[in-house]
Amino acid sequence: MPEVTRTAGLTLIGYLARRMPGEAAHDVGVCEARNASERRLKAARKAR
Repeated sequence: MPEVTRTAGLTLIGYLARRMPGEAAHDVGVCEARNASERRLKAARKAR
């Protein structure tokens, strides 16, 4: 793998992993996340 590609990938991973100071780690389970997503989609459909 080219060094540039490796560095870009690691930089992206680091960027995506950052949290704000004091922000808790992600603790929502799959079911909770799916339910929240379905509620957002339903609300978006009503807004049209």
